[in-house]
Amino acid sequence: MPRYNIVLPVEIGGVHGVTRSFGVSGVQFDAPIALEVGRRIDFAVSIAGDDRVEPLRLECGGEVIRVDAVDGGMQTVAATIDRIRIGSIDIEPGALVPGC
Repeated sequence: MPRYNIVLPVEIGGVHGVTRSFGVSGVQFDAPIALEVGRRIDFAVSIAGDDRVEPLRLECGGEVIRVDAVDGGMQTVAATIDRIRIGSIDIEPGALVPGC
């Protein structure tokens, strides 16, 4: 499934970071948080609209699959996405891509 190199705000456990890449099956982000490979995580990604609309907030869940230390206490984290919620609507990540 495609991933897109895009910088979006991400929040995990009250800590803020930014994505490096994002797709329906996974995400890579930088944040000042210590995570371990194999850990289940819940995180939110915000997609801003123009000034007339509120940002779209995707509540996601997944599993950490890679962690790399970066300077300044930051870590680059790669995680799967197996749950997406928009407001009160749960979405199957595979349902967002035709043929999945």
